[in-house]
Amino acid sequence: MPYIYKHRCINFILNILFIAILVAIPINIIAQGKHRVSGYIRKDGSYVAPYWRTNPDSIKSNNFSYPGNFNPNKGDFTPIPGNDVWVDGYFKSDGTFVSGHWRSSPYTGKSSLLSNNHSFTSDSNKYYIDQLWKTTEMNLKKSKLEEMNMKYGFDISDTPLTYLELVEVDNRITKYNEIKREHGIVLDLTKTTYLDMIDIDNRIIKAKEIKQNYGLEFDWHSYSYLELIDIDNRITKANNIMKDHMYYVDWIIYSYSDLVEIDTRITIAKKIESISGKSIDWKKFSYYELLNLYLNLNLNQNNNTIPNTTTIQKVRDENN
Repeated sequence: MPYIYKHRCINFILNILFIAILVAIPINIIAQGKHRVSGYIRKDGSYVAPYWRTNPDSIKSNNFSYPGNFNPNKGDFTPIPGNDVWVDGYFKSDGTFVSGHWRSSPYTGKSSLLSNNHSFTSDSNKYYIDQLWKTTEMNLKKSKLEEMNMKYGFDISDTPLTYLELVEVDNRITKYNEIKREHGIVLDLTKTTYLDMIDIDNRIIKAKEIKQNYGLEFDWHSYSYLELIDIDNRITKANNIMKDHMYYVDWIIYSYSDLVEIDTRITIAKKIESISGKSIDWKKFSYYELLNLYLNLNLNQNNNTIPNTTTIQKVRDENN
């Protein structure tokens, strides 16, 4: 490429870049009139270094300090409201030095929210929330102490217990009195927690239900609440099997799930007998074998086809 054309291309590119830079700079920056202020000494003896300032007028938006304008004294743009700003290190009046740091924008005004500050909880400072909880906890504790004083007639206003601990003590005393009144049992109030008292109450009630319903007595001290529920369910299921199928099952030997399976196998065997007209010993077949046979026979019956005699004969042979 000839030199003249290369030179023209370079000038054209530079002109384009210059125009782009002008477009990117805010209009109020271009229009700013400024002048340089020479360094001087204040009345208190402190020295002010030379700096640039805008020409005096009544327009605030063209000042260096206006948000978004370029400040030549700092070599940076003035932060826009809501953005963080950098504070250079400085000496306090007492001579202590404050390191440079970021702070929330000062342009949010007096009406700015507490949550805008770095000291708020969302910025990992727990002081505010701690103080709020302490005040709330103090009021709740005072209210709970007054309530317990009216309920139980004793004053423990000087207790070191927290509000949540007082709630646990209140619940414990209430449950203690309930167990004593309903079951005639006196527990150690100082060593038995509220949750332990709930468990004891449930075990006593379940043991009484088993005795009332089946005439069987179980010591609630020796069994957990879940064990007593399992015993109740097994006795009930064994009794239902006897009532529905006239078949005795010892609930002590079998688990609850075993009893449910026995009940289901007998029921399916009866349905097979009603379809095939032939008796079947449910004890010789598993649940899945009986279910498969029942579904096969039921499908043939619904399709008005002849039942699978081979399968039925096989069942008959196995029963014999």
